[in-house]
Amino acid sequence: MGQPEPDDETILANLQAQIRQHQPDQSAAEASPISRALNRVRQTQWVNPHLPLGWPEMPKGLWPKLRTIGQKVVRRLLRWYINPLVEQQNNFNASIVAMLTALADEAQVLHKTDEGHAAVMEGRRLRIQRLEMRTAAAVSAPAAPAVPASAVPEWDTFITGAQYRNEFQIAQVLGDYDDIWEEIAAQQQALGRSDPILDFGCGRGELVGHIGAMGLTCYGVDTDRDSLQVGLEKGLDLRAEEGFAHLASLTDASLAAIVAVQVIEHIPLPALDRLMRLAAAKLRPGGYLITETLNPLCMWAVHHYYLLDPTHTQAMHPQLTKTMLEAAGFWKVSLRYLHPVEEGVRLEWLPAEMGLPDAANAQLDANFQRLNQFLYGSQDYAAIARKPEDEA
Repeated sequence: MGQPEPDDETILANLQAQIRQHQPDQSAAEASPISRALNRVRQTQWVNPHLPLGWPEMPKGLWPKLRTIGQKVVRRLLRWYINPLVEQQNNFNASIVAMLTALADEAQVLHKTDEGHAAVMEGRRLRIQRLEMRTAAAVSAPAAPAVPASAVPEWDTFITGAQYRNEFQIAQVLGDYDDIWEEIAAQQQALGRSDPILDFGCGRGELVGHIGAMGLTCYGVDTDRDSLQVGLEKGLDLRAEEGFAHLASLTDASLAAIVAVQVIEHIPLPALDRLMRLAAAKLRPGGYLITETLNPLCMWAVHHYYLLDPTHTQAMHPQLTKTMLEAAGFWKVSLRYLHPVEEGVRLEWLPAEMGLPDAANAQLDANFQRLNQFLYGSQDYAAIARKPEDEA
């Protein structure tokens, strides 16, 4: 059976206790728009049918006073009708305040603990920033010519990234290559050099910041100025340049490493081959090229992520990426499979309580394992290649 509903006095006592609880922390209330709005609701939630005579002040003059007294008498005579309505309104107001208080408390908890809430809020913040930037640009820029109705609009990768590859999600995978950054840091310290690392297609620059925090020199290039602005506000070295042109402008053998995360699936194969050969020329001997992309051998990743972005050019089979890197002159190319689909999504093994024969149960488990690998394997992979050390 459900709990009995509290009476009006209990609701009033609870609300008064809540008000007293919130009153001392005036600075917190002023800092939060939700708290300020909730406090205003609490202050005005009670409707009083028994207003003082002449409220808010007794009018001057004989006839105005007599009229006020007459209104008072009429109101007294209508108590039987007015008071129940006012009580209903007060009960409704109390219920609304209790609901808003619960929602505010839950929102505060979610803001501190719920990863999903943090991701949603980050996506909304980036959306608002994009709109603000575009609005400012539209005000300062001359009117653009009309776009033909048949023209295909450019896909908004900034909003896609804000929704499906937000800063919170990226923060969970920034350490995927820490072993390589640590190795480069040790080598540079031993050799007394500080060749930079280039993040090709850096987006908002989270990886640039992470590598920089490990004591290495790192910068990024990208053409999405809105994404770059997010990182620039954090003081990161991000540059609004086309990646191929930037690489071509660099001195040969000047980079310690090049990393391209979720980039190569956007580049047609002929251009991708040129990128790999250009990267080989710009890396110092023994330098690293790391290319991370969606794993097309995982159907979950194809269905949920690859097909989501219309700017993807082709799905890169791991062996194809490895072959192209070797053809571009890299050696010791290894494949690192990343980010397996969580267990709750994968097919579950049959329980032993079903009493199947051992042979049948083993065969079914083997089939489930193959299906899980095909459907729910690693969502991404990285091809990690090194430039031969004997090259100048």
